[in-house]
Amino acid sequence: MNKKGFTLIELLAVIVIMGILMLVAIPAVQRYIENSKKDTFVNIAEEYIAATKKLMLSGSYVCGEATSDNTYYIPIDSETDGIMESKVVSPFTKRKVVGWILIKKTGDTVKYYILLSDDSKTGYMIKGNGGGNLYNFGIESSSLSRDSVKYQTGSGGYPINGSFGTFPACILTN
Repeated sequence: MNKKGFTLIELLAVIVIMGILMLVAIPAVQRYIENSKKDTFVNIAEEYIAATKKLMLSGSYVCGEATSDNTYYIPIDSETDGIMESKVVSPFTKRKVVGWILIKKTGDTVKYYILLSDDSKTGYMIKGNGGGNLYNFGIESSSLSRDSVKYQTGSGGYPINGSFGTFPACILTN
């Protein structure tokens, strides 16, 4: 450094070092934010399953006649379903959360499968691999993780809203 200030070379060196630091820092921060949103979405799914289990045990649902394999579904619409005590929004789009929970009873075992979407045709979903049957569209509650949050473009053939043919819906009575 000379007595009047920094030289051009010194300033350029500082700018290059700051640029390299930014190249490393920005993607790391973006990954951190993305993973935090995915974790929040998984927490929403877990809360929906826990609330559904609690409501099922308390007898708050009226379900149609069981199918031969004892499967029911519960539609999810965070603005109107009444499952959660407060309105839930997607951490990605701040829109309502929609989807379904599929409940399959086998003897004393009850499995919960969930599919959640951020109410957009292009966006994030918690979903299974699809294909075959509805159990593959959802993901079993014990398998929920950050990796189960996927980005989709278009409807992707995943049923989000509406009825599922032979599966009777369970309606919240309270």
